[in-house]
Amino acid sequence: MIKATACTAAFYAVYYLLLQKLTFFNLNRWYLLSSLVLSLTIPLLHIGIQTKAPASNVKTIFLDPATRTIIDTPDPVILSQPIAHVNWLQVCTYAYLTITALLLFKLLMDLAGVLYKAIKYGEQQNGYWLVNAQKPGNSSFFKYIFLNRTGLSTIEKEQVIAHEIVHVQKLHSVDNLFSEMLKAVLWFNPFVYLFGMALHQAHEFEVDRCLADRYNSKDYAGLLLRLSTPINMGFVNQFSAYGLKVRITMLFKKPSAAVKKLNYLLAIPVMGALIYFLCVNKVYAYFKTTSDFVLVLDAGHGGKTTGSVVNGIAEKDLALTMVKQIKAIADERGIKTILTRSDDRDVSFDERLKLQGNIFVSVHINSGGPYKGADKYNGIVILTDRYKNNPGSEKLANMFKREMLHLNGIAIDTVTRHQGIVVLRDNSIPAVLIELGFLTNKNDLKYITNKDNQHDVAEKFVDAVVAYKTQYGVK
Repeated sequence: MIKATACTAAFYAVYYLLLQKLTFFNLNRWYLLSSLVLSLTIPLLHIGIQTKAPASNVKTIFLDPATRTIIDTPDPVILSQPIAHVNWLQVCTYAYLTITALLLFKLLMDLAGVLYKAIKYGEQQNGYWLVNAQKPGNSSFFKYIFLNRTGLSTIEKEQVIAHEIVHVQKLHSVDNLFSEMLKAVLWFNPFVYLFGMALHQAHEFEVDRCLADRYNSKDYAGLLLRLSTPINMGFVNQFSAYGLKVRITMLFKKPSAAVKKLNYLLAIPVMGALIYFLCVNKVYAYFKTTSDFVLVLDAGHGGKTTGSVVNGIAEKDLALTMVKQIKAIADERGIKTILTRSDDRDVSFDERLKLQGNIFVSVHINSGGPYKGADKYNGIVILTDRYKNNPGSEKLANMFKREMLHLNGIAIDTVTRHQGIVVLRDNSIPAVLIELGFLTNKNDLKYITNKDNQHDVAEKFVDAVVAYKTQYGVK
């Protein structure tokens, strides 16, 4: 959403500085629409560029062979001493969804009100429906034209209807409805409101120019001023609104020189810059000088990003505990392991992805959320990239499923799940994410916070890595 906001800001800046004063009204309309579509599309693009990674400074964790305890690990999770955490990301998500739902509901109610009047009072004419109404007066929505006849002469009625028929023919209502839906979904983005106003103006400029060719321009401008009304609903085309001063100025403005159309080409480098800065991801490759097999082990979340928190147990802490146990066992069995974090700190996606080896495994603990029945969800879940760009990821997931099935006391989902998570989607090597049970399930929580069970899980985890290495990796 932040990237989409950045895109709308850049595209609107081009329009405001270079295009809005041009008389190529139809081109302006399509520029605005395509800019909105590109602003939604560009953040979904992901382009990986591989480059050599800098040397890693990850601290090594060792297993004491005599006591089989991990040296330099975080304090164990203690159920009797809960720590209060607020998952602000979850709070913001719920707030966003609530506001969006209310705005979409309001838009739906407004649509229903307009359509109700149109269907109930509309009279079919030649290619459109005419509705005599005070509100929304002198406007149109698709093929429904709303006309307030009060104080209008016959020629003025003809001009108003002709004006709205042009809106109907050019399908301006489609643009307006699209713009209003974006406002409901991206309500926090100030630029979508500017785009909405600019679209309405482009529509009116285009229609005004058509009407000026049919009627006396001065009389038509006078009618616009006399019927001026405040803005009513964003998805209808109002006859006399959206900056009358600017509309009348554009009505009498000399057409822009054809060479000015080259200004639209300046949007291309802007689009290229947005794609480069927002979509290109530098994937740091670990170029091996030996035949060592390298496991990149990622403890989910960290720092202020706690992940799920249940009964004072934070996902970030439990994930780090498990990762350190896994690393200790992996090191003991000859698997070279690199940690994306070895302490409680924030780690960016780029930092997690730059430590490249042969495989990447991210460790998390699941949650059913604050919903009723959340405690019914249980078991270990394995996820890979939804786009399935790397066949090795599915093979790695299968190895983990095979080995984890040997665990006693916790279930495992035998179906590999797929999501567009960054550390899976943007990875250049086989990558999986493992949810080691549900914090919201009492049995899973008891299992995964038990030291013996944690050791068993770590053993099976390394068994899966060794099995993958033997079959597909470096011999």
